[in-house]
Order: sequence, then structure tokens, then C-alpha cells
Amino acid sequence: MTYQQRLKTYTDRNNLSVIYEEKQISEQTFTSRVIINDTEYKWSIEQPNKKSAKQEAAKIALNSIED
Repeated sequence: MTYQQRLKTYTDRNNLSVIYEEKQISEQTFTSRVIINDTEYKWSIEQPNKKSAKQEAAKIALNSIED
């Protein structure tokens, strides 16, 4: 199960809304972060594509939630 899938499961079970915010840093570099019910989590490190950036952002959010 990917980090995005795990985060979706968590937010669905807890009736929370999740938004992914994305930024294009350069032509081939992206970053993303997760916002859950107005709580903003850290931006991901720069990634080569949007999919990887969203996965990293989901990982950051899950690690913050699980701590």
C-alpha cells in the first residue's frame, strides 16, 4: 500500500478532508504538501515528478500523525 493510499484510508476512517498542494520548482522538479482539515504539513523534498512529490508529502503527513 502506498503512502497516499494509507493516508486516504486514515482520512476516510476519521472523516477528515485531505488536499494536496503542489508546486513546480523547475521544468522537471516538483514539491508537494498535504493539508488535512486546515492543518498544513511540511513540503516534500524536491522530486523529479508530481507523483513522487505527492508520495513524499503523504509520507511526511503520516509520520507526523503517527508520532
